[in-house]
Amino acid sequence: IPFIRRLYEPVFHKHIIFIGGQGSSPPHPEVKLYKFGKPPGKTMGQFQHVAIARAIADHPGYDGYVYTGDDVLVNAPRLLSVLDPLKMGTVSIEMKQSIYSTPNPKKSWYHWTTSHGLVQVRNALSCFPKKSLQRMKQALGCEMCILGTASDFGYVPKRYAYEFIRWMFFLRHTMNEISVPSASRLIPTSNDDIQDFSGTYLWLQQRERPFKLFKEDDVFLHPVKLSNKLFRQNVTNILSTSKLSVNATVLCKT
Repeated sequence: IPFIRRLYEPVFHKHIIFIGGQGSSPPHPEVKLYKFGKPPGKTMGQFQHVAIARAIADHPGYDGYVYTGDDVLVNAPRLLSVLDPLKMGTVSIEMKQSIYSTPNPKKSWYHWTTSHGLVQVRNALSCFPKKSLQRMKQALGCEMCILGTASDFGYVPKRYAYEFIRWMFFLRHTMNEISVPSASRLIPTSNDDIQDFSGTYLWLQQRERPFKLFKEDDVFLHPVKLSNKLFRQNVTNILSTSKLSVNATVLCKT
């Protein structure tokens, strides 16, 4: 946590909070613990969107909210140089799925057919605002469809914060890789109000040498295990030689 603070405070100053799930052991004094929306027996990280929504609700009045996992390296100066503070921010990798179809478990993403997949979306469907259901065809190209994709990094502008919190509550038992990208695409009233952030996702064999794939134009790199001392030193070296300035305007003003 001290390293992450040193990494991002030149850009975000003191506007950084750390959140975790209740039951974390031992709790760190800087980590605000929230109840995740996980059903019994499920991994807590798959339901971190509920904690993110609660943290946004607890910190009103900001122009926007960047959220990320602790294994994501955010190129914060690059983010500020490309970010439109009024647009919902998400990643562009997407898997589209009809809500009422039955995916082939051998050919489709296996999470669709689990207890935290499509069945939970169907259970929550009556709670979705009508305008969001109407947006499905425009945003996703088909009626009654939902998205699955990476959800490790994103941005919620102030004007969409309330709707984002509502969606995360509706989908609290749906894994974050369905709930977050779907909300990010369907809450905005137009595709023009969505921005896609470029980043690099590492395959298993690339994770031992992540920084060889670092690109200055990328907003994020995932996953990077910052608990690794050598990785922390590599991050410091990369950012110290980056052409990007960290003398940027604070993103989230009160």
